[in-house]
Amino acid sequence: MRRFAELYFGNFSWRPPGWLSRTAAGWGRFQRAHPRLILSAMIAIFVISCGGAWTWNWYSHLPKPRKVSAKIVPIEVTKLEKELKFPRLVIYFSESAARLEDLKKPSVQGVRLEPHLSGAWHWVQGDILVFQPSEDWPADQKFSVIFDKSFFPRHVLMERLIHETQTPPFSIAIKELEIYQDPTNPTRREISATLELTHAVDPGELDRHVQLTMVGGSNIFSANDPAPHFNTTYGLHRRVAYVHSSPIALPDQDDFLKLTVTKGVRTAQGGAQTRDAIEEKLRIPSVASMFQIDSIQTTIARDKNGEPEQLIVLTTTADISTRELAKALQIRLLPKRKVSEAEKEAEVESSEEGDQTSEDSGASNEETDSDDDSVGSQVKETELWKSATDVPDDVLEAARPVVFAPVESEKPQGRQHAFRLRVESDGELYVRVNKGVRAFGGFPLSEDYSAVVNVPALPREVQIEGQGGLLALNGERKLSIRSRGLNAIEYEIARVATTQINHLVSQTEGKFQHPRFQVSDLFNEENISRIALERQPIALENKWKANYSAFDFSEHLRKPADGGSERGLFFVTARGWDPLTKKPIKAAKDSRFILVTDIGILTKKNADGTHDVFLISIKEGKPLPNLVVDLLGKNGIPIQSATTDANGHCAFGSVEKSTREKTPVAFVARNGDDVSFIPYAEGFRLKPKW
Repeated sequence: MRRFAELYFGNFSWRPPGWLSRTAAGWGRFQRAHPRLILSAMIAIFVISCGGAWTWNWYSHLPKPRKVSAKIVPIEVTKLEKELKFPRLVIYFSESAARLEDLKKPSVQGVRLEPHLSGAWHWVQGDILVFQPSEDWPADQKFSVIFDKSFFPRHVLMERLIHETQTPPFSIAIKELEIYQDPTNPTRREISATLELTHAVDPGELDRHVQLTMVGGSNIFSANDPAPHFNTTYGLHRRVAYVHSSPIALPDQDDFLKLTVTKGVRTAQGGAQTRDAIEEKLRIPSVASMFQIDSIQTTIARDKNGEPEQLIVLTTTADISTRELAKALQIRLLPKRKVSEAEKEAEVESSEEGDQTSEDSGASNEETDSDDDSVGSQVKETELWKSATDVPDDVLEAARPVVFAPVESEKPQGRQHAFRLRVESDGELYVRVNKGVRAFGGFPLSEDYSAVVNVPALPREVQIEGQGGLLALNGERKLSIRSRGLNAIEYEIARVATTQINHLVSQTEGKFQHPRFQVSDLFNEENISRIALERQPIALENKWKANYSAFDFSEHLRKPADGGSERGLFFVTARGWDPLTKKPIKAAKDSRFILVTDIGILTKKNADGTHDVFLISIKEGKPLPNLVVDLLGKNGIPIQSATTDANGHCAFGSVEKSTREKTPVAFVARNGDDVSFIPYAEGFRLKPKW
């Protein structure tokens, strides 16, 4: 390297300048003379450096001032009502930000909207500020909420004083589009449309944007009717528009009319515009297809007496009198379809597979209730026709005609038509409407309409007659039962132990005759009763007729073999029973809580919280003297007891402050084995209701 430097720069040698040599020598002498001083200086520099780091750490952990944030709730479109209520602008603060004196003011200053909108600001509470406008919000407009610094208390530090929000865009919706036929002039028809707008528009604005065009090119307007072939009228607050076309003529072939509202419709306030075009199509039928049978269904309805009626309901595409339609209507009861040998073999195989599946699923399936509340068809699936095209002419000719009657409607002309019939056998109905029948306006049914529908299945039902829950002990002690479509009824009798009256009252709610357990899956009648099952056959004459039978409590009023004095507290459930499947019919069900007793209890609560209790004999109508009445607590132990005097009266002191296990639940009276009760919370009733 030295050689390279000599070759490049020539022969040279470097010597430090004299002042540098002298300084270095002096520093060396200073180090040797003052080593402690130099060490102290180095320690001082180190301490100063560490102190700076500690100072920064201390400063960075100082508590920072908490800033309050604000959130603006999006502004909604004003609801279309007779009296418009303009939506408020609501601002939520992350914590209380109002001055105490401003909370009581109906309006406050120091906050404004840009652009300006008339209205007033006020605090709902310390962290909710509201602007109530006195005019509607313009569509698609950006607003700035600007706070003055002095608007908030000195200790409230806001993240920012300017916030922005935006109103919803302007939009239009097509609510209705239909062919309107003049009810007084069947030859006059027009297109009718209803448009709903989020904001008002100036009259004539929509006329420039609404278009009526035929998709297939048919000409439905008169040749001397100039475009645009419609006029527009406005409804509520000019936010509803009605478009009515000129009179139309039905085309030779079915076509579609398209209603279009192009983009750019402007609002009357603010000048916002719709961003997109909207359109909707309407089928314009030809003369031949104007009148058709749109749908058919069978159903069960109740008459004014609650009796079931079988109905066939037809829906048409044009208005017609139900009686006029009935003239072209034929209904026949089809015989069972003959099953081919191949179908029989397939049915046997399917049945065997079903039996195997039933065996694999276990015995629990045998106890599964049926949810079907109808009598149901006994016709096999392979014996059904299902389609009108499958029914041969000879089978149709041999089918039995079914008598029917039109159900009167409120309007002389309509599109829904009901026909009442009565068919007790299972199977299918063949329904035909002959072509040629004319709807209102002279439109003919161009082709025969045929359909196969199931016979409407009558409901299977059972009902415990009467409304009360009290039976006289010395009377017949029978319940009247009304049933329909059932060959048998299964009764479940849950006999409540009289020692469980406290639980019966405290764990149920509802009416006396229909108490409901509050947590039925954890505590129900099974927890407080002896339960017995009894099945009773019914002489079923037909599926229509209501059958009346009786359930007798006599056997269940006897003293239990295992002791106790339970006499007449029962949960009774009556449900349909299928003798063939040996399963209950779950949907055909009714239940009642029954108290069988001769003790009538009347209670009267006085203003001071005391009670007067009166006992009378239901059979004789006379007071019951010398009977003990207990006021039971929640735990079943009497809180108070009293004995009736010659007038059947006894008194109880106030227990309104009783709590926990001593909370009163019921008054209980006993006369030998006869027991009666009435809930404490209810008052003066001979026919108790929960």
